[in-house]
Amino acid sequence: MNAAGGASLPTVPEYLNTAGARYEPITAEGPGTPAINCFPRQGWRRVTRELFPNAFGVWALPPQPDSNWLDNSILLVGHLTGTFDPAMLLRCAATDARRLPHWHEERFSTDNYDGFESVSITGTYVAESFTFWSFTRYLLVETTNGHYWIQLTTTLRARDGVDPSPQVPRLIIRVPADAAPSPQQFAANRSSPAPPAADEPTATSEAYRRPTPPPPTVGPTDLPDDWDDDNHYYLRNRKTGWTQ
Repeated sequence: MNAAGGASLPTVPEYLNTAGARYEPITAEGPGTPAINCFPRQGWRRVTRELFPNAFGVWALPPQPDSNWLDNSILLVGHLTGTFDPAMLLRCAATDARRLPHWHEERFSTDNYDGFESVSITGTYVAESFTFWSFTRYLLVETTNGHYWIQLTTTLRARDGVDPSPQVPRLIIRVPADAAPSPQQFAANRSSPAPPAADEPTATSEAYRRPTPPPPTVGPTDLPDDWDDDNHYYLRNRKTGWTQ
């Protein structure tokens, strides 16, 4: 499915800018933040923070010899301040993917994830003669310190006959008891109606394996010199102001 209608909505950064809200990148847990754990699959390695200083975490597989492409997962976390409509924010989540070149949507879901409001979108796009498979999950998590916007995107080269979905990391989000908002606070912030379903949505579920131990760190010398520039289409053409 090509959800052209959904692409007409603003992206999340565009919406927050129009609403006058602000996104502040969070790179580590702290007082009032959710507890965030991401478990990559076997063989994935963590990319050093100096390459992506505003990301909560980045993981990659070894580069492919024919293109220097690295299958990758990027976890972004941001603290939201200012006034915004949570329902509209969730509606805008899928726009970024739907604007990718030659986007073909496979799955879209607005189901909650582990009790948190969430949107997930899966599909393929074509760039520089390669076809890429992309999965992104967005979560809106509320604590006594405000709202946190969490985005996990996994991008892989599409391969005939290979299901890439098992490569998506397992994401576990918890709000500590002392940071959980009261039911009254949560209800007050949810006065807006729930986001409407997109055209022809289909439910999605990821087949998760048992979490694996933390992978070894990938140092800058383990990656192509221009990986985050010339040879990484996702970061060059789909990055927001949050990851620069």
